[in-house]
Amino acid sequence: MRNTTEFIASASGTGIAAVGTALQTDQVMMYISLVITIAGGIITLITGIVGLIARIKSWHKKAMEDGKITKEEVEELSGIIKEGINDGTQTIEDINNKIKKKGETK
Repeated sequence: MRNTTEFIASASGTGIAAVGTALQTDQVMMYISLVITIAGGIITLITGIVGLIARIKSWHKKAMEDGKITKEEVEELSGIIKEGINDGTQTIEDINNKIKKKGETK
């Protein structure tokens, strides 16, 4: 009888430990996923900023070919910057939505 009781107690303890480990692993994976999502978003933002800088540099080179910048060229630059800001805002919203989704799946 004593061996049976010890066996049941031991099996129960092992079962509880296994469930605890599984739950902790799930949380660890959730945090890793969250970190990867944020890192991916940051990389996307940096890529967008580099692309915007390249477009502005290209615009500047083209605008300075004649030695002066016209009103139309300034309006073109304004459009390039607005588009870059809109793209950045959309990227941030996408990251925020992904983070919220991951938080809801806990």
